[in-house]
Amino acid sequence: MIEFTFNQPRYIFFLFSLAGLVVLHYITLQYARGRALQFANFAAIARVTTPITLPRNTLQLVLRLFTLAAIVFAVTGLQVHYESEGSRVDYVIAVDSSSSMSATDILPNRLDAAKQAATKFIFDLPKDAMVGVVSFAGTSFIQQLPIADKELVRDAIDRIQINPAGGTDVGDAIVTSANLLVTRTAPKRIILITDGQSNVGIALQRAIDYAKENQIQVYTIGVGRTEHISAEPISDLNEDSLTAIAAQTNATYTWANTKEELDKSYGGIIRVENIKKTVDLTTTLLFLVFILSFADWALLNTVYRRIP
Repeated sequence: MIEFTFNQPRYIFFLFSLAGLVVLHYITLQYARGRALQFANFAAIARVTTPITLPRNTLQLVLRLFTLAAIVFAVTGLQVHYESEGSRVDYVIAVDSSSSMSATDILPNRLDAAKQAATKFIFDLPKDAMVGVVSFAGTSFIQQLPIADKELVRDAIDRIQINPAGGTDVGDAIVTSANLLVTRTAPKRIILITDGQSNVGIALQRAIDYAKENQIQVYTIGVGRTEHISAEPISDLNEDSLTAIAAQTNATYTWANTKEELDKSYGGIIRVENIKKTVDLTTTLLFLVFILSFADWALLNTVYRRIP
Protein backbone atom coordinates (compact mmCIF):
# COMPACT_ATOMS: atom_id res chain seq x y z
CA MET A 1 0.00 0.00 0.00
CA ILE A 2 1.37 3.40 -1.01
CA GLU A 3 0.52 6.60 0.86
CA PHE A 4 1.45 10.23 0.20
CA THR A 5 1.86 12.91 2.86
CA PHE A 6 3.00 16.54 2.95
CA ASN A 7 5.31 18.17 5.50
CA GLN A 8 3.91 21.63 4.61
CA PRO A 9 0.34 20.94 3.42
CA ARG A 10 -0.63 24.63 3.67
CA TYR A 11 1.20 25.28 0.40
CA ILE A 12 -0.86 22.78 -1.57
CA PHE A 13 -3.33 25.51 -2.58
CA PHE A 14 -0.68 26.78 -5.00
CA LEU A 15 -1.81 23.97 -7.30
CA PHE A 16 -4.71 26.24 -8.27
CA SER A 17 -2.12 28.35 -10.08
CA LEU A 18 -2.00 25.59 -12.72
CA ALA A 19 -5.36 26.80 -14.04
CA GLY A 20 -4.01 30.35 -14.16
CA LEU A 21 -1.00 29.13 -16.14
CA VAL A 22 -3.29 27.52 -18.75
CA VAL A 23 -5.31 30.73 -19.12
CA LEU A 24 -2.17 32.89 -19.32
CA HIS A 25 -0.66 30.55 -21.91
CA TYR A 26 -3.60 30.84 -24.30
CA ILE A 27 -3.92 34.60 -23.78
CA THR A 28 -0.25 34.99 -24.66
CA LEU A 29 -0.65 32.65 -27.61
CA GLN A 30 -3.65 34.63 -28.89
CA TYR A 31 -1.70 37.85 -28.59
CA ALA A 32 1.24 36.38 -30.52
CA ARG A 33 -1.11 35.11 -33.21
CA GLY A 34 -2.67 38.55 -33.56
CA ARG A 35 0.73 40.13 -34.11
CA ALA A 36 1.60 37.49 -36.69
CA LEU A 37 -1.63 38.09 -38.61
CA GLN A 38 -1.08 41.84 -38.49
CA PHE A 39 2.31 41.73 -40.18
CA ALA A 40 2.02 38.66 -42.40
CA ASN A 41 2.03 39.12 -46.21
CA PHE A 42 -0.78 36.71 -47.00
CA ALA A 43 -0.75 37.42 -50.69
CA ALA A 44 2.87 36.37 -51.03
CA ILE A 45 2.43 33.39 -48.75
CA ALA A 46 -0.60 32.15 -50.64
CA ARG A 47 1.41 32.00 -53.90
CA VAL A 48 4.08 29.66 -52.47
CA THR A 49 2.39 27.56 -49.82
CA THR A 50 -0.79 26.63 -48.09
CA PRO A 51 -2.20 29.04 -45.51
CA ILE A 52 -0.15 29.10 -42.29
CA THR A 53 -1.44 27.91 -38.95
CA LEU A 54 0.39 29.03 -35.84
CA PRO A 55 1.40 26.22 -33.40
CA ARG A 56 -0.63 25.90 -30.23
CA ASN A 57 2.54 25.16 -28.19
CA THR A 58 0.72 22.30 -26.43
CA LEU A 59 3.92 20.44 -25.54
CA GLN A 60 5.39 23.60 -24.05
CA LEU A 61 2.24 24.10 -21.98
CA VAL A 62 2.41 20.53 -20.66
CA LEU A 63 6.06 20.96 -19.70
CA ARG A 64 5.31 24.17 -17.82
CA LEU A 65 2.35 22.59 -16.02
CA PHE A 66 4.53 19.71 -14.86
CA THR A 67 7.30 22.12 -13.86
CA LEU A 68 4.95 24.25 -11.77
CA ALA A 69 3.35 21.17 -10.19
CA ALA A 70 6.80 19.78 -9.30
CA ILE A 71 7.73 23.09 -7.66
CA VAL A 72 4.53 23.10 -5.61
CA PHE A 73 4.98 19.49 -4.47
CA ALA A 74 8.63 20.17 -3.59
CA VAL A 75 7.61 23.16 -1.44
CA THR A 76 4.95 21.08 0.33
CA GLY A 77 7.54 18.42 1.22
CA LEU A 78 5.89 15.52 -0.57
CA GLN A 79 6.71 12.11 0.92
CA VAL A 80 5.76 8.63 -0.22
CA HIS A 81 5.23 5.80 2.26
CA TYR A 82 5.27 2.14 1.22
CA GLU A 83 5.77 -1.32 2.68
CA SER A 84 8.56 -3.67 1.64
CA GLU A 85 10.54 -6.55 3.08
CA GLY A 86 13.19 -5.36 5.49
CA SER A 87 14.87 -6.02 8.80
CA ARG A 88 14.59 -4.23 12.11
CA VAL A 89 17.40 -6.40 13.53
CA ASP A 90 21.09 -5.45 13.74
CA TYR A 91 23.62 -8.30 13.63
CA VAL A 92 27.22 -8.95 14.58
CA ILE A 93 28.93 -12.10 13.32
CA ALA A 94 31.70 -13.28 15.67
CA VAL A 95 33.99 -15.89 14.07
CA ASP A 96 36.50 -18.03 15.97
CA SER A 97 39.91 -17.69 14.31
CA SER A 98 41.97 -19.81 16.71
CA SER A 99 44.44 -22.38 15.34
CA SER A 100 42.02 -25.31 15.74
CA MET A 101 39.77 -23.71 13.09
CA SER A 102 42.36 -24.85 10.48
CA ALA A 103 41.18 -28.46 10.88
CA THR A 104 39.88 -29.96 7.62
CA ASP A 105 37.05 -32.15 8.89
CA ILE A 106 34.82 -29.53 7.23
CA LEU A 107 36.28 -28.72 3.82
CA PRO A 108 38.22 -26.72 2.88
CA ASN A 109 38.73 -26.11 6.61
CA ARG A 110 36.57 -25.02 9.53
CA LEU A 111 37.42 -21.34 9.25
CA ASP A 112 36.87 -21.09 5.51
CA ALA A 113 33.62 -23.06 5.77
CA ALA A 114 32.46 -20.73 8.55
CA LYS A 115 33.38 -17.68 6.44
CA GLN A 116 31.53 -19.05 3.41
CA ALA A 117 28.41 -19.72 5.47
CA ALA A 118 28.61 -16.25 7.02
CA THR A 119 28.93 -14.67 3.57
CA LYS A 120 25.88 -16.57 2.31
CA PHE A 121 23.99 -15.45 5.41
CA ILE A 122 24.63 -11.74 4.93
CA PHE A 123 23.48 -11.81 1.31
CA ASP A 124 20.28 -13.61 2.38
CA LEU A 125 19.49 -10.71 4.70
CA PRO A 126 17.33 -7.76 3.62
CA LYS A 127 19.36 -4.97 2.03
CA ASP A 128 18.79 -2.60 4.94
CA ALA A 129 20.00 -5.03 7.64
CA MET A 130 23.02 -3.73 9.55
CA VAL A 131 25.85 -6.25 10.06
CA GLY A 132 29.15 -6.02 11.93
CA VAL A 133 32.02 -8.53 12.05
CA VAL A 134 34.31 -9.62 14.91
CA SER A 135 37.05 -12.27 14.90
CA PHE A 136 38.43 -13.79 18.08
CA ALA A 137 40.97 -16.23 19.48
CA GLY A 138 42.89 -15.30 22.64
CA THR A 139 41.60 -11.77 22.06
CA SER A 140 38.95 -10.13 19.87
CA PHE A 141 39.31 -7.88 16.83
CA ILE A 142 36.66 -5.66 15.25
CA GLN A 143 36.76 -6.36 11.52
CA GLN A 144 33.76 -4.20 10.57
CA LEU A 145 31.39 -1.86 12.39
CA PRO A 146 27.69 -2.54 11.71
CA ILE A 147 26.85 -1.36 8.20
CA ALA A 148 24.23 -2.07 5.54
CA ASP A 149 26.78 -2.36 2.71
CA LYS A 150 27.03 -6.14 2.30
CA GLU A 151 30.07 -5.88 0.02
CA LEU A 152 32.06 -4.25 2.82
CA VAL A 153 30.83 -6.87 5.27
CA ARG A 154 31.89 -9.64 2.91
CA ASP A 155 35.35 -8.08 2.57
CA ALA A 156 35.64 -7.94 6.35
CA ILE A 157 34.77 -11.64 6.61
CA ASP A 158 37.30 -12.49 3.89
CA ARG A 159 40.04 -10.72 5.87
CA ILE A 160 39.70 -13.09 8.83
CA GLN A 161 42.72 -15.38 9.09
CA ILE A 162 43.93 -17.97 11.58
CA ASN A 163 45.25 -16.22 14.69
CA PRO A 164 48.10 -18.12 16.39
CA ALA A 165 47.42 -16.39 19.72
CA GLY A 166 46.78 -19.06 22.31
CA GLY A 167 43.37 -19.84 23.75
CA THR A 168 39.78 -18.98 22.91
CA ASP A 169 38.15 -16.09 24.71
CA VAL A 170 34.44 -16.52 24.00
CA GLY A 171 33.52 -14.09 26.77
CA ASP A 172 35.55 -11.28 25.23
CA ALA A 173 34.04 -12.06 21.82
CA ILE A 174 30.54 -11.62 23.25
CA VAL A 175 31.42 -8.36 25.05
CA THR A 176 33.21 -6.90 22.02
CA SER A 177 30.33 -7.82 19.74
CA ALA A 178 27.79 -6.45 22.22
CA ASN A 179 29.65 -3.14 22.39
CA LEU A 180 29.03 -2.70 18.66
CA LEU A 181 25.29 -2.97 19.29
CA VAL A 182 24.57 -1.36 22.68
CA THR A 183 23.83 2.10 21.27
CA ARG A 184 21.51 0.82 18.55
CA THR A 185 17.75 0.95 18.98
CA ALA A 186 16.79 -2.01 16.78
CA PRO A 187 16.63 -5.58 18.16
CA LYS A 188 20.17 -6.94 18.41
CA ARG A 189 21.61 -10.37 17.60
CA ILE A 190 25.11 -11.83 17.86
CA ILE A 191 25.98 -14.95 15.86
CA LEU A 192 28.95 -16.63 17.51
CA ILE A 193 30.76 -19.42 15.62
CA THR A 194 33.39 -21.48 17.44
CA ASP A 195 34.91 -24.95 17.60
CA GLY A 196 36.30 -24.68 21.13
CA GLN A 197 35.55 -23.59 24.65
CA SER A 198 36.29 -20.40 26.52
CA ASN A 199 39.57 -21.03 28.33
CA VAL A 200 41.07 -17.54 28.73
CA GLY A 201 39.94 -13.99 29.42
CA ILE A 202 36.53 -12.76 30.57
CA ALA A 203 34.36 -15.10 32.63
CA LEU A 204 31.64 -16.51 30.42
CA GLN A 205 28.78 -15.77 32.83
CA ARG A 206 29.86 -12.15 33.09
CA ALA A 207 29.71 -11.85 29.29
CA ILE A 208 26.28 -13.50 29.21
CA ASP A 209 24.97 -11.10 31.84
CA TYR A 210 26.33 -8.16 29.85
CA ALA A 211 24.48 -9.33 26.74
CA LYS A 212 21.28 -9.84 28.75
CA GLU A 213 21.51 -6.37 30.32
CA ASN A 214 21.60 -4.88 26.83
CA GLN A 215 18.79 -7.08 25.43
CA ILE A 216 21.13 -8.82 22.99
CA GLN A 217 20.44 -12.35 21.77
CA VAL A 218 23.53 -14.54 21.25
CA TYR A 219 23.02 -17.35 18.74
CA THR A 220 25.80 -19.91 19.04
CA ILE A 221 27.06 -22.33 16.40
CA GLY A 222 29.49 -25.11 17.27
CA VAL A 223 31.52 -26.46 14.35
CA GLY A 224 33.58 -29.60 13.69
CA ARG A 225 34.27 -32.90 15.37
CA THR A 226 35.95 -33.06 18.73
CA GLU A 227 37.95 -36.26 18.19
CA HIS A 228 41.54 -36.28 16.93
CA ILE A 229 42.06 -36.18 13.14
CA SER A 230 45.63 -37.40 12.49
CA ALA A 231 47.99 -34.57 13.51
CA GLU A 232 45.51 -31.73 13.03
CA PRO A 233 44.71 -29.35 15.90
CA ILE A 234 42.09 -30.69 18.28
CA SER A 235 39.32 -28.55 19.70
CA ASP A 236 37.41 -29.18 22.88
CA LEU A 237 33.92 -28.06 21.91
CA ASN A 238 31.95 -27.27 25.05
CA GLU A 239 28.38 -27.64 23.88
CA ASP A 240 27.04 -27.10 27.39
CA SER A 241 28.47 -23.58 27.57
CA LEU A 242 27.31 -22.70 24.05
CA THR A 243 23.83 -23.99 24.87
CA ALA A 244 23.81 -21.95 28.08
CA ILE A 245 24.84 -18.77 26.25
CA ALA A 246 22.01 -19.19 23.77
CA ALA A 247 19.39 -20.23 26.33
CA GLN A 248 20.12 -17.38 28.73
CA THR A 249 19.90 -14.79 25.96
CA ASN A 250 16.70 -16.22 24.48
CA ALA A 251 18.44 -17.58 21.38
CA THR A 252 19.39 -21.03 20.04
CA TYR A 253 22.47 -23.25 19.79
CA THR A 254 23.26 -25.33 16.69
CA TRP A 255 26.01 -27.90 16.15
CA ALA A 256 27.28 -28.17 12.57
CA ASN A 257 29.41 -31.17 11.57
CA THR A 258 29.28 -30.54 7.80
CA LYS A 259 29.31 -27.55 5.48
CA GLU A 260 25.63 -28.14 4.66
CA GLU A 261 24.71 -28.15 8.34
CA LEU A 262 26.73 -24.98 8.81
CA ASP A 263 24.74 -23.28 6.04
CA LYS A 264 21.44 -24.45 7.55
CA SER A 265 22.41 -23.27 11.04
CA TYR A 266 21.70 -19.69 9.98
CA GLY A 267 18.18 -20.50 8.81
CA GLY A 268 16.29 -19.59 11.94
CA ILE A 269 18.32 -16.46 12.69
CA ILE A 270 17.22 -14.27 9.79
CA ARG A 271 14.25 -12.09 10.66
CA VAL A 272 12.42 -10.56 7.72
CA GLU A 273 9.21 -8.55 7.98
CA ASN A 274 7.21 -5.94 6.13
CA ILE A 275 8.48 -2.53 7.12
CA LYS A 276 6.89 0.81 6.33
CA LYS A 277 9.47 2.98 4.59
CA THR A 278 9.39 6.68 3.80
CA VAL A 279 11.01 8.50 0.88
CA ASP A 280 11.24 12.30 0.80
CA LEU A 281 10.69 13.37 -2.82
CA THR A 282 11.84 16.99 -2.44
CA THR A 283 15.27 16.49 -4.03
CA THR A 284 13.83 14.33 -6.80
CA LEU A 285 11.19 16.94 -7.60
CA LEU A 286 13.73 19.77 -7.73
CA PHE A 287 15.87 17.72 -10.11
CA LEU A 288 12.74 17.16 -12.23
CA VAL A 289 12.15 20.93 -12.26
CA PHE A 290 15.66 21.42 -13.62
CA ILE A 291 15.15 18.85 -16.40
CA LEU A 292 11.73 20.21 -17.41
CA SER A 293 12.97 23.80 -17.41
CA PHE A 294 15.86 22.84 -19.67
CA ALA A 295 13.46 21.05 -22.06
CA ASP A 296 11.18 24.11 -22.09
CA TRP A 297 14.15 26.36 -22.90
CA ALA A 298 15.24 24.01 -25.71
CA LEU A 299 11.76 24.04 -27.28
CA LEU A 300 11.51 27.81 -26.95
CA ASN A 301 14.74 28.22 -28.91
CA THR A 302 14.05 25.58 -31.58
CA VAL A 303 10.56 24.34 -32.41
CA TYR A 304 8.71 27.37 -31.03
CA ARG A 305 11.29 30.01 -31.85
CA ARG A 306 9.80 33.23 -33.22
CA ILE A 307 11.59 35.21 -35.91
CA PRO A 308 11.41 38.96 -35.20
